[in-house]
Amino acid sequence: MMISEELNGVLNKAINFAKAKRHEYITIEHVFLALLTNDDCIEIIKHMSLNLNVLKSELHQYIVTNYEPLDGNFDFRPAETVALNRVIDSMLERVKSSEKKMAEVSDMLAAILEEEQSFSAF
Repeated sequence: MMISEELNGVLNKAINFAKAKRHEYITIEHVFLALLTNDDCIEIIKHMSLNLNVLKSELHQYIVTNYEPLDGNFDFRPAETVALNRVIDSMLERVKSSEKKMAEVSDMLAAILEEEQSFSAF
């Protein structure tokens, strides 16, 4: 299964943010925050009548409050959490069942919003 270049960019942005904050793990919340910078996702959020600025602010605050930075100056790559892997698997299953050839940012957004065990779902 392929993912779109746009979705790949969002995932890389989430990884880079987690790495810059020295978070050991990349989480659903990191990916959701990165999605909130994507034009397609912004349009979807607006159509849901959600306040984008409030979402970004609350999500950023949740991340910096709940995820401790790693000590030291060593190079590392954040690992995906079990919950993020579950969301990715759900997204890929949805894409496969709809017979799409490629996963898009909207597919990731839908999978995150359906995940019950995430701050992002609230």
